[in-house]
Amino acid sequence: MSIKSFGKLRRGFTLLRRRGFTLIELLVTIAIIGMLTGLLVTNIDKSLSQNRIANDAQLFSTKVEEVRLTAASTQSSDEQSVSPTTKQDIGYYGIYLGVDKHSFYLLKLPSDLTGITDSDLSTNTNFVVQKEVLSSGVTVVGGSNHSDEVLAYRVPSQELFCLKRNSTTGKWSATTPIFSSPFFQLAYQKKTASVKIDDYTGKVEVSY
Repeated sequence: MSIKSFGKLRRGFTLLRRRGFTLIELLVTIAIIGMLTGLLVTNIDKSLSQNRIANDAQLFSTKVEEVRLTAASTQSSDEQSVSPTTKQDIGYYGIYLGVDKHSFYLLKLPSDLTGITDSDLSTNTNFVVQKEVLSSGVTVVGGSNHSDEVLAYRVPSQELFCLKRNSTTGKWSATTPIFSSPFFQLAYQKKTASVKIDDYTGKVEVSY
């Protein structure tokens, strides 16, 4: 290549550098960046949604096991006072989702469930051991019967029961452990998880 030709080529590159982007090139670049950003945000949002649900499902599973172990370890009459006024024994430890759709409750309940109301299971300090609140934005959906069922373990045998509320009379009673399937569902934005309870072992199974 001659010096003259090299000089022309060099001037051409210089002009290209000075010219910069055309409007069309700039718009195409912005569009591509916008698409990539949208995909990234969507994937991050899906990941966060599933993480929140997974954390709450794991918390519920952990608390079910905690309830079982508490039932097994409650032996003495001193430990079995559910009410300082009536001195009723503790017949069951259980877990209840209630109707507020944002929390669940760890319970201690007497052997005789007569007279217990729905509100007792979420407000009565004689029965509510602990309240667990779900992650912000996560709600309980589906499993329409979950507010009529309590997963419970008998003290101290750990025998599994489903405490059910009669929809007609409103009374609670201990029945064989046949839980609604799913027991409940967790939802956050467009992500959901179904939580099932094994009728024989009380094991929590989660599917997304």
